Amino acid sequence: KLGAHLRVKESVMGVNFTLWAPNASRVSVVGTFNQWDGRRHPMERHASGVWELFVPGLGLGELYKYEIRNAEGAVFLKTDPLAFQ
Repeated sequence: KLGAHLRVKESVMGVNFTLWAPNASRVSVVGTFNQWDGRRHPMERHASGVWELFVPGLGLGELYKYEIRNAEGAVFLKTDPLAFQ
């Protein structure tokens, strides 16, 4: 399920982030909860080009974007195309 969704994992509420970015060499979730620091929440890449990360303790209404590094090493911020707000 792509996008950001509330989820309980191992009895902890948080947000599961999932993004399809097959050409990215690195993807992180950045936002107000980590001072927009791409080093703090790197996502895990799956073979299909989908990146995923569960961040415990987050709730609805958090401001976030994806920090994406492309194959050439350029880094840019992208708004979640599936965001609710």
